[in-house]
Formats: sequence, structure tokens, C-alpha cells
Amino acid sequence: MPVSKDDIRAELAKVPNEYLSGLDGVVLLGGSRKQEQSFGSQAYWGCYRWNVIYLAAYPRAYMRRMYKTRIKPSEAAELKRAGVLIEPAESGCKVVFDHSSLRTYYLREVLMHELGHHVGRKNFANKTNRRIEGFADWFATEYGFRLRR
Repeated sequence: MPVSKDDIRAELAKVPNEYLSGLDGVVLLGGSRKQEQSFGSQAYWGCYRWNVIYLAAYPRAYMRRMYKTRIKPSEAAELKRAGVLIEPAESGCKVVFDHSSLRTYYLREVLMHELGHHVGRKNFANKTNRRIEGFADWFATEYGFRLRR
């Protein structure tokens, strides 16, 4: 797990209290094959369900990963903001986390994205998944990075 309970408490202390209203907790999940099977591609980041944010463990084997295609510019921007190294490869790219960049990514992108789902939960009850994810991405950018400058 790239973050601790203290890291999460410190990060959540930086957002307005009204955004935490109704949030029942943040759960740090241990890594396992069952977790991967249950959550699929979300197994290595986090999710928001029933007023709880779940942050998953990240496999060490994925700290350096080759992708067969280039990743989307928006995803590359999120990774680069956290200090992740992205190197072009022949047909795709190589993504390299170190412990610091993985911690920053989890706190400022993943945690804040999931908190964005909590904040927007009432406003997006009848909206498309694209709008719901778009708001959570905006929230992570705004509260994870922009307001920290």
C-alpha cells in the first residue's frame, strides 16, 4: 500500500469539511488475487461505494509497465503531475513509478477522484457515466493539484 492512514488523514484535512460530510470512511485494502478478480481493472486504484472510499494495494510488479499503445494525453498528464516517468517506446510507452510518485498519485489523483464521487453523488444520480467520471477527474485536478500551488 503506497499510503498510510496518516497520509490520508493529512490529505483529507486539506479539503473543505463540507466535502467530507456523510463520508463513512476510507478503507485501505490489502492486495490479493480475489481483489483483482472482483474489481477487474480497478483493482489497483480505488473505488467509491456506499459512502466509503476503498483504496487498493498496488502490485510491485506494475511499478514499471510497458504498454503496447500510447496512453491518452489526459492520462499521461495525470501521471506526470504526480512525478511518474513516461518514456516513449517503439509502438507504445513505458510507465515507471517510484515510491514517491506512486504515493503522490494515490493521494492527489486516486483519493481525490474517489472523494469527487462522494461530493458529486447527489448531483449525478441521473447522469451518464462520462459526466460522473468527468466531475471526479475535475475534482482530483482541482483539489489534488491546483489548489496546492
